[in-house]
Parts: sequence; C-alpha cells; structure tokens
Amino acid sequence: MLAFKFILIAALCVTLYGYVQGKRTLPGFTLFMILVFIFEFPLDYMFNTYLPSNFGLKNYFSKLCVYYYIWVYLDYFKAKAWNIYYKGVWCLYILVTQLYFYLGKQSTYIDALSYNAGMILLLPLLLAYLYDVVYKKSYQPVFRDPYLYLTFGVLFFFTSAFPLLTFANLLITQNSAYEAYTQLLNVGNIFLSLAYLGVALCSTNPKPSIA
Repeated sequence: MLAFKFILIAALCVTLYGYVQGKRTLPGFTLFMILVFIFEFPLDYMFNTYLPSNFGLKNYFSKLCVYYYIWVYLDYFKAKAWNIYYKGVWCLYILVTQLYFYLGKQSTYIDALSYNAGMILLLPLLLAYLYDVVYKKSYQPVFRDPYLYLTFGVLFFFTSAFPLLTFANLLITQNSAYEAYTQLLNVGNIFLSLAYLGVALCSTNPKPSIA
C-alpha cells in the first residue's frame, strides 16, 4: 500500500517548507522527518533489493521512532519534577534495546518485544498530555497543537497494529502470510503518516525576538 508513503512525502515537503519559512513545530521534527524519508525510501529499497529481508532495518527504525516520541513528550513535560526519573528510564531503555539489537542478530525476525516495551513506556506520557490539555488547559485551541496530532496518530497506530506486532513472527512463518501482514501494518502506518502531516501543518510562526 503506497498511500502512507505519499502522505509521508507530503508531510516532509510541508515540514521543509515550514522550516525554510522559519516556522516551528515539535522539537527536532524536521530532522526526524528527514530520517523517516531516508529509512522508508532509499534504505528500504536497498534492503529489499540486495538483502534477503529488511527486518534488521525495520527493527532499528522502529526503535528510533519510539526514542523520538518519548523524547518529544519528555520535552513537553520538562518542568515536571518526575521528568528526570522518566529520562533515566528512557536512557536505560535505549541502552538495553540497542544492546539487544546488536547482540540479537535481528535480521531474521521482527523485534516486537522492544517496540511494544517502548510504546508501553510512552503510553503514560500520551495520557498525561491528554489529561493536561483536556482538564488543565480549558478553552485552549488544541486543534492547532501539533502534540495532539502526534498523540492520536501514535495511539491509533499502536492500538490497531498491536496484535500484528505482537504475533508478527508467528504470522510470517509462511511466505503467503508475510505479504498480508505488511499490507495490514501499512494500514496502521497511514495513521502515523497522517499524524506527521498534521504536525507539519500545525507549525507556527516564530516568536519575535525580545532583542
């Protein structure tokens, strides 16, 4: 399914245009979108063409996405007292999953364990954000908030793709099931790519300098 890739290209174009115009969105989002493009297009093509599978690439890329999502929300809650402890857990998660990636030879299977663990670590931050905007910031125009689109995009993707991600290695034991698995997962990817596009469209003009 190519729909989510077309949306990704649109999101990247809008993001780069906003960056050139001096607009701001989520922290590090422009660099993140460039990495998404690199992994989803040239690298994915190379791995599919010249290697037996692209599992190693997908496993590493999924980890980078989870790292970024958690970092974005930790930045949002940087004034909270618990932030420093959550950062410690986040750093430990990065260390463990990187070691697991390089020692586990993840080129023949899908690393659902690391991804699901990261999303479970991310979930409290997503719920804390929703609580913050719904109950603590009444009458705020949340539809112009890029965090809102990323939050719902990640939630929709994870809830729709969780069974596939959890039982992926059972489903792909047969080649005929692998293509069906990828098609279903790409449906979930549409939620993520739409979230990226929503974030890009919500970029705002930079605040004028006090100087």
